[in-house]
Amino acid sequence: MDKIILFLKKYPMSILLALITINLFSIAGSLRTSAKLDKMTINCAKWESNTISYDKAAKEVGISKGFVDFCKSLDDY
Repeated sequence: MDKIILFLKKYPMSILLALITINLFSIAGSLRTSAKLDKMTINCAKWESNTISYDKAAKEVGISKGFVDFCKSLDDY
């Protein structure tokens, strides 16, 4: 137990920086997921307003079969 306390006293900034780093990586992962969903939503809006073709919209988001279903599901909201 004393070794743990000595370690915490000796390296408080390193431990704090490690915790901050872990939190930043977690936030980055969440933002990546949100960004992909936002890109899909924008492409649906462009496709429905005929400013982008179906093939291009589906290719940009990486899906082809479920793209129309996804866009129709957005209309329900």
